[in-house]
Amino acid sequence: MSSDFEFIPLRLTPLSPIHIGTGEDLSWLGTCLDIAKGQVIRYRSEDLVQSLPQQARTRLDNLGKRALEPSLSVVDFIIEVQQFLKNNIDVARHARSSVSAIAPRLLKRMDEMTGVRRRTTTAPSDTIAAIAIAEAMIDPRSGGACIAGSGVKGALRTAWLDRLAGTMTANLDWKEYQRQLLGGTFDQDPFSQVMVEDFRPSNVENTAIVVARNTKRVSKPGRRQELPVQVAAIVPGSAVDFRGALRSKPRSGGPKSISPKELLRQCHVYHSSHWREQRDDLVHHVPEWWHHAMDRLVERTDLQDNSCLIRIGKFATAESKTTRDRKIKVGVSRSESDRPHGTTFWLSGDHGDEQGLPFGWALLDLGNELQTDLPSMFHRNLPWQAIAGISTGTVERHASNVNVEGPSAESDTPSGKLVGQFETLLKRNQLSFDLLRADLKRAQAWSASDKAILFSWISSRYRDFPFIKRHQYRLIDELLAKLK
Repeated sequence: MSSDFEFIPLRLTPLSPIHIGTGEDLSWLGTCLDIAKGQVIRYRSEDLVQSLPQQARTRLDNLGKRALEPSLSVVDFIIEVQQFLKNNIDVARHARSSVSAIAPRLLKRMDEMTGVRRRTTTAPSDTIAAIAIAEAMIDPRSGGACIAGSGVKGALRTAWLDRLAGTMTANLDWKEYQRQLLGGTFDQDPFSQVMVEDFRPSNVENTAIVVARNTKRVSKPGRRQELPVQVAAIVPGSAVDFRGALRSKPRSGGPKSISPKELLRQCHVYHSSHWREQRDDLVHHVPEWWHHAMDRLVERTDLQDNSCLIRIGKFATAESKTTRDRKIKVGVSRSESDRPHGTTFWLSGDHGDEQGLPFGWALLDLGNELQTDLPSMFHRNLPWQAIAGISTGTVERHASNVNVEGPSAESDTPSGKLVGQFETLLKRNQLSFDLLRADLKRAQAWSASDKAILFSWISSRYRDFPFIKRHQYRLIDELLAKLK
């Protein structure tokens, strides 16, 4: 790695639900509702089949043959599959690849719509749309939801553009506007020298299925509400944060590089101003405890030193994605008009909720442990059921103190012992690449469950390794590939 290559670790802490999707919906043929635990289980098909008793495996084979029938009703087939999985829930739990909590009333509704019902000649045409759940972006290494670095970079870039836009007075089209602001060409754009890595989760159980509801900022009696949608969203809590990094490498003859602290400072100015603009409209739509906690956080004088408020993902307001000279198209009485502000909020919550939390708010910092009580308040107030580590029966996993669910994580197992040793060495700043490589080579002969625990721990903690600045990430990737 060249000496002029700057590497800056970043940490992102969600302050409200964040939905970063992939354009795909959750597959009801690879998913099961766990009613007892309030979860949605995604399972590995090969593990499920291998663990089923013979009678159940025969039933599953018959379901597979049913899927090839020309007269197949998709809705009826989904219901049959879900009933089969609910009857074999212990096997589905054992074969799970990941889980998401689900809001309780939404869980009841999904259970009813995928439950046993009297067969009719035609299935309701809107059933598929009603049970659709937009999936979150998943980190393939850990199985937990992750946050795209491109989205974070886009938010930083928009905030920087907004600062520059204050100096522009001419009425320019968008291409000319950006050309004057950022130098006109890619090689003169200061952001062409900045790369933001994807943010990977410290806790892989970090999502919940929630309802996203579009509501008018100023409600009027009798006004029709937009249809809600269901999404898998990253949900905040004291055990949920994400680790990423910003890398920059100035080019010879390129533009002046941007200081990371200056970039975070402008990002905070930009997003905190949007909070102040919207807070009075939000007050009737969000829980009082969250509104007050956000107010206290935004007004802290020490927040801009090494951290900033940021808003990312889908369902954030248009103001958070545009510069101050914005023109937002708003539909009014079957026509469109350009306005400086939107007219609606997207709120997250349970089925039938009147209030909710706005999407996308987070805290971005330079890896510092900024003390704020907001993440822990989600544990006390529980705006949705079963955030991982609370009522799901799993063990809370903190970035600085990783515990893994189940008996295989006990200290007398090979993986438990090794994770404990690694944790101790990390605290002493003594974990070396050679030691890690030697231990992972030995772990290749372990059981699948022990290897999975070790794989998950390294995937969530490798950014904290003291040697990471001297070794390319691909070396870690190669080690994990061998372990898998």
